[in-house]
Amino acid sequence: MSRPSFSLLLLLLPLSLFAAGQELSTAPVRQLRPVMTANGAGFAAAWIEESAGGQVAVAGSTSGEGEQLGGSGTVLDQKYSVAVAVAHSSSEALVVWSAFDSILAARLTAFNVRLDTEPITITGKATSGAINVTSAWDGSRYLVVWSGYEGLFGSFVGVDGSVTSPRLIVSALGASQPDVAWDGHQFLLAFSVTDDAGPLCSPCQTLPPREVRLLRVAADGTSTDTALVVPGAHIRAHVASSGSEFLVTLDSLTNVALVTVSSDGGTLRLGDEVSLFRWFTSTSSASSDVAWDGGAYVVGWRYTALEQSWLATSRVSRSGQPSSPFVIAGGRPDSSPDFSYTAWEPSLAVAVNDAGQTALIASDAAPSSEDIRARVYYTSEFTPMPAPPTAPRNVVSYVSGNTARIEWQSDDAPGFLIERSFDSGMTWPVSTEVPGNARNTTVTLYTSLRTLFRVSAFGPGGLSQAGISSIGNQPRRHASH
Repeated sequence: MSRPSFSLLLLLLPLSLFAAGQELSTAPVRQLRPVMTANGAGFAAAWIEESAGGQVAVAGSTSGEGEQLGGSGTVLDQKYSVAVAVAHSSSEALVVWSAFDSILAARLTAFNVRLDTEPITITGKATSGAINVTSAWDGSRYLVVWSGYEGLFGSFVGVDGSVTSPRLIVSALGASQPDVAWDGHQFLLAFSVTDDAGPLCSPCQTLPPREVRLLRVAADGTSTDTALVVPGAHIRAHVASSGSEFLVTLDSLTNVALVTVSSDGGTLRLGDEVSLFRWFTSTSSASSDVAWDGGAYVVGWRYTALEQSWLATSRVSRSGQPSSPFVIAGGRPDSSPDFSYTAWEPSLAVAVNDAGQTALIASDAAPSSEDIRARVYYTSEFTPMPAPPTAPRNVVSYVSGNTARIEWQSDDAPGFLIERSFDSGMTWPVSTEVPGNARNTTVTLYTSLRTLFRVSAFGPGGLSQAGISSIGNQPRRHASH
């Protein structure tokens, strides 16, 4: 039985799969790296917004029904900002941002009303190199953690806006991307370490080798043991807790995975790593986040290709077993160059409010708009994730001078991924992506080595199996559609 065409699939799937999300601000400017937390029955969000003078931190709030609360966005500071985080107590939210090596904060009500006339200064330039930032509520105060040149630093902010003196939690050059959660007794701090202590940037051709580490932090903000290295190659991690154990999501260039973390005999114990979703290295890697909804963990992830993005969620049991995923189509991903130090930060956040509603926030553009904005997607609109497309068939390639033409047959799909191998199929670097109406493409050859090509179809259900081309010079042969 043949598969329905993608255009027919659009008619068969609920229209909500192709929703554009809800804007939190109508400002016609680029909005980057949004974050979000629950704030009672609604959600509090923050993001970095480009302006004529640079980048500023902005906060916004929405009800569980999608109504904007307290205006469409509040500029928190006029200083050039590069990263932002948000956490909440039972009655307010704390937005934290990094600006010119300083870490600043502001308390906001559920209606996005500021409780501080001036930003709270957590640290000035004493800890130079302040870049990434995260925060968590422990029931009485907020722990704020940020990365600096020497490692990761922490400070507490009280409900009255008081701040404790910063202290070095982790001494490690190249430590970045911190995320922290509280289980009722202790914090678990997840962070990345790269062997290149310099800043990360999107123009870099390759991502420096990185590893994810986990560290328990006591209620007073001091580390309780040495950091545990998570096996495997991962870019970053996010963490949440049910109150008994932690769940950590792991982003790599081609995979979103999860692992449970518990304390066993006074030491951290990792469960088996579970792969949630396989994607491919593109203009951006897949990005995930995790939250606890009172009965299970909610893991969300975002993945992009060409001019399309998708957002997916799965509920995960306390033992680390995921349920079947749900998905919604997001807006057009941001393709503008980002030269900031946080270019490799995640592009997604997940939150669950007191009413049990789950929402995801991402930065993208609606189909009819050119403006990249922070948009909220409610999981009540998501639909069951379809199966990956079927694999392309009859893949052939032939060489003409310094170019190769690849042709294939396939059912309709949103797009196709072309990879090449110079080592007889041991490794497959990405060559290009082409739209779903293509059945051939031409690529440049960079070496005289014999080259294999393979073609995979991709869509909201993931990546298909690949069809591999024949080897060497081939007479031109047209593949039928």
